Amino acid sequence: MPVPSLTWSTVLHRTAAPTLGLSLALVATSVVTVGPLPGSAAAAQTHPVKSSRVQVTATPRAVDQLGGARPSSTRSGAVTAAQPVHRDLAVVGATWVKGQLGADDVVQVRIHKDGAWDAWQTMDRDDDHAPDVDGPGGAEGRRVVREGTSAYVVDGDQTQVRVLSRKAVAPTVQVSVVDPGTSDADGAPGAAAPGSATAAAARPTIHTRKEWGADESMRQGGVGYGQAHIAFVHHTAGTNTYSSAQVPAIIRGIYDYHVNGQGWNDIGYNFLVDRFGRIWEGRYGGVDKAVIGAHTANYNSWSFGVAAMGDFTSATPPAAMLTAIERTIAWKFTLHGNPATGTVFARDKTFNRISGHRDGGSTSCPGQQMYNRLPTIRSAVASMIGTLQRSGISRSLDSGGTPDLLTYPGTLSPPTMSGSVQRLTSAAPQPVSSAQTIGKGWNALDDIVLSPDLTGDGRADIVARDPARNAVRVYAGNGRGGFGTMAVKGGGWNVMSRLVAAGDRTGDGRADLLAVRNDGALLLYAGDGRGWVTSGVVIGTGFAGVRTLTSAGDLTGDGHPDLLGIRSSDNQLVLYPGTASGGLGAARTWGSGWGSLDSITAGPDLDGDGHAGDLVVRQRDGVMRTYYADAAGKLTRYNFWGKGWSSLDHVTSGADWDGDGHADVIARVPGDSTLRLYRGTGQRDFGSAPVPAGVQVTGMDLVRVVGDLDGDGRTDAVARGAGNGNLYLLRGQSGGGFAASSTPIGKGWQVFDLIEAAGDLSNDGVPDLIARTTGGELRMYTMTRSGTFAWWIQLGLGWQVMSSVTAAGAINGDFNADVVGLRKSDGAVLLYRGSGPGTLNDYVVAISGQTDLRRIMGVGDLNGDRKNDLLAEDNGGKLWLYAGDGTKGFSSVRQPVTAPAGAANVLG
Repeated sequence: MPVPSLTWSTVLHRTAAPTLGLSLALVATSVVTVGPLPGSAAAAQTHPVKSSRVQVTATPRAVDQLGGARPSSTRSGAVTAAQPVHRDLAVVGATWVKGQLGADDVVQVRIHKDGAWDAWQTMDRDDDHAPDVDGPGGAEGRRVVREGTSAYVVDGDQTQVRVLSRKAVAPTVQVSVVDPGTSDADGAPGAAAPGSATAAAARPTIHTRKEWGADESMRQGGVGYGQAHIAFVHHTAGTNTYSSAQVPAIIRGIYDYHVNGQGWNDIGYNFLVDRFGRIWEGRYGGVDKAVIGAHTANYNSWSFGVAAMGDFTSATPPAAMLTAIERTIAWKFTLHGNPATGTVFARDKTFNRISGHRDGGSTSCPGQQMYNRLPTIRSAVASMIGTLQRSGISRSLDSGGTPDLLTYPGTLSPPTMSGSVQRLTSAAPQPVSSAQTIGKGWNALDDIVLSPDLTGDGRADIVARDPARNAVRVYAGNGRGGFGTMAVKGGGWNVMSRLVAAGDRTGDGRADLLAVRNDGALLLYAGDGRGWVTSGVVIGTGFAGVRTLTSAGDLTGDGHPDLLGIRSSDNQLVLYPGTASGGLGAARTWGSGWGSLDSITAGPDLDGDGHAGDLVVRQRDGVMRTYYADAAGKLTRYNFWGKGWSSLDHVTSGADWDGDGHADVIARVPGDSTLRLYRGTGQRDFGSAPVPAGVQVTGMDLVRVVGDLDGDGRTDAVARGAGNGNLYLLRGQSGGGFAASSTPIGKGWQVFDLIEAAGDLSNDGVPDLIARTTGGELRMYTMTRSGTFAWWIQLGLGWQVMSSVTAAGAINGDFNADVVGLRKSDGAVLLYRGSGPGTLNDYVVAISGQTDLRRIMGVGDLNGDRKNDLLAEDNGGKLWLYAGDGTKGFSSVRQPVTAPAGAANVLG
């Protein structure tokens, strides 16, 4: 089954006009050839390349005459004549046909200056400093037929290169001595200020290609875009004593050697950093993009390369250089959503996020002294970045912080609307409102529970154990959120470790109590309907090993109320089924993995769906959860909400304390001895009826919520005209509606069969759009605050195999926005992981077999766990939640989403 292919090189299109009339022809290839920048002719300097080809059969004695260190196994050698170096600066490199030099053969260089020759220096055999031969940048690598050394910066008046080989006849080697010429760029910018740590993750000053005098006509091939998960640190080799003014010329020399000497498309590095702390743009294509370089063979498509200008085998990297490297990486990692520490898998191995060139191949680069400083660089970059913000989807129309939907009340067949759309507002994940103090001095009591009606007056009551009196207090509720009378009941209750408000367990219509004795026995106390209970009966043992216990209503469907508890030994959620007499049947496992939870309490129907068995659960870290039961009593939906609840105790629910028809939550605050009421809302998901959105969409065939486009704090939408193909902006207004008139922002959008909100896929702070052509090409359109479009990028081809495509914010473990597709053939939900501005990795199957779905939507965080979720609509119009796990994808167990009648035809 074909799947959408990510173009091995993402195509970048910058548009001159904001209307995006889509008259641009579709790009037939995945690589676009980029010529000189408009208005920038080739730089004025020349680039004379003086090359010598040598093929010398040398005897060991002839090699010995050249002196210097060499392998003892050397049998032959070849040496160039002394080559002149103009203006005491050149870049030297040697290349040969792939495979001609043996593993033990070496290439060496020496420099003549101040009237004498320096010692021979072995040049790095940079087989691993090259373009990729497969993957997104493979076209460049497959075209290269030569291997070579790294570029070596010479600062003398003459230079020589020799080859020492184990072969009888030394291989033919082409030596390039690059005179970088002169240029207006040689005036050179001043030294860069290191900047403050607090601002370091912002974009540093990066000197452009024009500033080092790049001849843009020299570039070959196209610009490829990949991923930027890894920062590879390099050094360029050669002199460390260059002047500030010489830096542009050195970069020009490296550029010439990489292109004309080694046959690459462009200079291999994405960035170069000089010893003065200045940062220079390397490979063409945009410093803010994931441009595929030629710096770490096999891994260029997953990384960017930062080259320290100099040789740091034994020399200490200057502090200004290290700071500039750190700032470059911090900015790029922030831009592409990567943390500075930890590891990432690329192609066939695992790397540190910040690695040295040698980690990706057999090379000494970036020199031992620079390599030794990588741990310090990682720490500094992590400090500069701080806490990264995960990319999300903003869909709150009413500024309530929760995702909302737009629906259409009429028929969408044919799919042309008439009239106005409606707004469907989602409830907050928490099932209760803010706290209200209802009592003081409650630290004198213990085991505080909320009973449905122990006094028999039809109102909820509060029951608490009074250790000082060895008795129980019964506080009658007044049905309005306050108290009536209080009575002290019984004696001998200090032998109990826990009270449980049980509802009616015996079937006589009266509320009962349960208590766990210190020896672990569970006792049933049948209520008398007048505020107290009859004698206790032991109905179970071993409950000392159950750390929390609650009466959960009839979960098994047999008409008898059941109990739920968390067993301490294995953290299983255990169901204790009730019997007709109020006793217990055989326990069964009801859930696993409850070790992070320390208390559960039942709220019979917290969401007002008519199904009892809902639960309020507290995590050990003080975050609350609500689990909602279906008609069969199974916990099929959960939300996360609140924080700081670890400072409360005796959290209890299970009854309507304030008489508004919704189950409430009550808890004690030991810090001030108060008792607090959290009024239940009786809502979850999209429980409210739709309301008009205030904009006419007659003649439109789609409307999509896109987020806050214009930066006014209100969520906006776009709509398309069915007849003219125009795209319109619907500006959000206070209260959740839209301005009455729409603003045209584009033409020709009829070529698309899918347009969806992308969130901030480009990482520029402004929401974007994704759109699919009828031919299956998926694009990202980058929007601006003014409602225009800056540029578009082809994300991939073959997307016609998807029945639905959406952007979903950051789904996996990084911080970049991702794209999700629903495959027609088998209902597989495919996750395409974003890797920075406008780039996607290959897909992984996040969920399989969802064949009844017709559409998926990125909604941001719907369940309150601060992770991006996926909303889906099945063929019958029912909504489902696929909760994001924040690491790999989505939970495969989907959860039902409530929506009122009349909320069909969800638009976006």
